[in-house]
This record gives sequence, C-alpha cells and structure tokens, in this order.
Amino acid sequence: MESLEEKYLEAIRALKSELRQLLGPEEAERLNRRLGQYLRWARSPARRERALTRALAAIREHPRVRDRLAEILRREGVEEPYRLYEPLPGEGGEIPAGTLMVCPVDPKPLPDAAPVCGPAAALPGARGRSGPGGAQR
Repeated sequence: MESLEEKYLEAIRALKSELRQLLGPEEAERLNRRLGQYLRWARSPARRERALTRALAAIREHPRVRDRLAEILRREGVEEPYRLYEPLPGEGGEIPAGTLMVCPVDPKPLPDAAPVCGPAAALPGARGRSGPGGAQR
C-alpha cells in the first residue's frame, strides 16, 4: 500500500509535465527545477519529509498549480489534501476554560454578554438564542 507521502510525491511528479500550461514558460521552468531538486532529495528516506514540505511550499506560491495538484491528489484517492494549504498560525493545542481571548487588532475587552448568533443577530436590538438550542438571553 502506498503511503500518503508517496501519493503526494507521485502527484508532484505527474504535475511537473503540466507546469507550462499552468504558468508562463519562465516561471514553469523555475518551478520545474525546484520540484526536480526536491523530488531527488525525497529519494532518501531521511530527507523525504523535508523535501515534500519544501516542494509543497513552492507549489503554494502558485494557486493554479496548487489547485491542479489538489485535483490530481483527489483522483489518486487523497480525499483531504490538507498539506496543500498554509497551516494556521500559533502553536495549536487546547485552550483552558476561562481563558480570556482578545482580538489582536482591537484588544478592547468584549462586553459580558455573548454575541447573538443566527437570524436574530441581524435585527437591531434583538436578543435571541446563543445558538441552536441555546439559552435565551
């Protein structure tokens, strides 16, 4: 059985032949050289993960190429080609209950009342449920 890593590498190999149709000739040649280098690095199991990460980063610079790679991967059975997209910023992990979150753009504290969600939120002064089945405010 082919690993997910191998499916990505195989899809990148297939994509290389389409670069001229997706990009201009000069940009296609530059990306083709970079991908060729990363695919050579990927032959070594010790370097495979890093090579794949760099190849995908190069592909992400070109949205049309990234979208075409996603099509190839789906055709090969990769349902969620999550590695084609930028990871979310930050460390991730759990946020303990009671942690105060502030907007980095406008760090003013929010009012005590939670925002109203759903259709009632569009009505001025409306206070409805906090979500499906939520408590009335």
